[in-house]
Amino acid sequence: MPSVTAVVDAMLVIERGRAFRLTPYAGGFRLEALVDGESGWFRHWPLEPEAGWIGTTDENVVHDIWVRGCDRGEVRWPAGAPELDADLHLTMGWPAEWTARLDDSGETTRYEVRCSDAEPAGWVTVPGAAAVLGLGADRELLRIVAEAAPVTRSREALLLRSGEYRATLNQGFLHVERRSWIDPEGGDSLESADGGAWLGRAADGSLLSLTVANAEEGEPVDQPDGPGVDELRLWQRWPLGVRATWWRDGERTLAVVRFGGERPEQWARVGHQDVRAGASADGELRALVLGDVETPSSQGKPRFELYGLAGAAGVPSGSGAAYGVLSKLVVTFGDHDGDGPSIAVASSVDDRHTARREALEHLGLGDEPGAPDGFAWTPVEMPVDGAPAAFELVRFDSRWAAVGRIGSTTVWLAADGYEVSNVVLERIADPAPYMPRRRSRRQPATVALTGLMDALDRNAGAPSIGEAFTARVVEPWGGRERYERLLGAHTMLRPICGRSGSGGPVVGDDGSVTQRLSLQHAVSDDGSGTVSVAMTVSDGEIEPEPVPDRAAIGAGERHPVEFRMLEEDGEWRVDTDLLQLLIDRLGPLEELVRPLSEQVE
Repeated sequence: MPSVTAVVDAMLVIERGRAFRLTPYAGGFRLEALVDGESGWFRHWPLEPEAGWIGTTDENVVHDIWVRGCDRGEVRWPAGAPELDADLHLTMGWPAEWTARLDDSGETTRYEVRCSDAEPAGWVTVPGAAAVLGLGADRELLRIVAEAAPVTRSREALLLRSGEYRATLNQGFLHVERRSWIDPEGGDSLESADGGAWLGRAADGSLLSLTVANAEEGEPVDQPDGPGVDELRLWQRWPLGVRATWWRDGERTLAVVRFGGERPEQWARVGHQDVRAGASADGELRALVLGDVETPSSQGKPRFELYGLAGAAGVPSGSGAAYGVLSKLVVTFGDHDGDGPSIAVASSVDDRHTARREALEHLGLGDEPGAPDGFAWTPVEMPVDGAPAAFELVRFDSRWAAVGRIGSTTVWLAADGYEVSNVVLERIADPAPYMPRRRSRRQPATVALTGLMDALDRNAGAPSIGEAFTARVVEPWGGRERYERLLGAHTMLRPICGRSGSGGPVVGDDGSVTQRLSLQHAVSDDGSGTVSVAMTVSDGEIEPEPVPDRAAIGAGERHPVEFRMLEEDGEWRVDTDLLQLLIDRLGPLEELVRPLSEQVE
């Protein structure tokens, strides 16, 4: 079978006393054996190209095996797989090309993932689950076979209501949400056949949210014609495969979500928005076309109205983002920095519960018992643009909070020293002065570096590691793909668990931007896991870097790294060879692949 060149031998441990739980999916399976309190996310080995992954603790103990994207084919259950009588230590060449398949021709469904066509020299049973591991003569992992009852599919009702739908796309994650002022009660979530998409429903079956991972750029889809309707009563048979593609049309971004593999036979437009649903003749939802998708790079005027005190000038005092897209702006009036009367007015796309919580947090009451919905919120009217609008109010002596809905915008107020009866709101026609400020050159360079840190932290929706560096950095290592594999493996084996800034970004005479960060690598002395350290953004000069102490760095002490960023092919990229720096300071992959406790002297 085809293969790729391995860069390291992963060391894996199957603990005899750790029982695994097998969860079957329509397109794969998952084996989980998590233990409360352990930092088990430290190591994450992808089964290339898209067959799943194996997760281990920092001591190389396997706790999670997820196999996905199986093709159909014959899978045989091996004979003579003994139970473990001791912990099993094995190796796995990484990366390697894995293939996955399932066999549902019998009374049970069998799954198999393999990285070699060679016959295993022996088999062992995975503790607690109907699964076995096929090992080579030197105990290298070659195959995983599992068996489970067939996945049952159920017919699920789905109601599409007209209203405000908000679609956002950020680094491969497409999220669709129906904005509602009334908090839905009950409901459930449906997971796709491969575990890569989730659909949320209210108690009445209406669509609340849809999240699809691995949304890819694809060919444009014609905007289908269809009648406009206020609601559509449809159905789907879950679990099913869900995938999403997106494309650009001028300044617009559009996307299509496909459910299953069948083409729609009829179309309809939901309400007055650019949301179209494609279904079968008998009402099975097969596709959604979204004609207005927001992305982090499409920030202009916010997609909600901005409100403030009538006839008064405020100062910007906060903003928020959902899936990388602006979702909230806060403007403060009165004594912003002192002890005098002040009032904060926030405009957002939030629901009522979130607005209540944020308003109370602004007053320092977010952790009070019963917050936010346990307080006595009472109805009140406030003038907005010359007409009364309904709000809910809660008082705390001279302080109070209020939340309301104006059109499709959620507004909350948090006041200290203002009388409610004197508050008059109006729409702010020009939101530009209150938008988050961006600094030319420094801002996009900082965004690029932040994206790299997100990728190294393996945050959802993070950009590609290889694309973050200039060609000068990646070419000596064999190109972007190999650089990404090496750096990804290095920071997975010894993750960056903390970082802090040392001055702000500095613009050089050659147009480059330099940012100094202090990094800390994971050392689980007390088993407390990782810490989160915010990066500062104050301006400052870049000081000479001290000679690094590899022993101290290996024991978890902080060490500075100077990131130089350049604009290349219209994109900001890091021009510092981070991989070489980490090898110099922490050691090569062959050393870091050992359990973390053996690396710290």
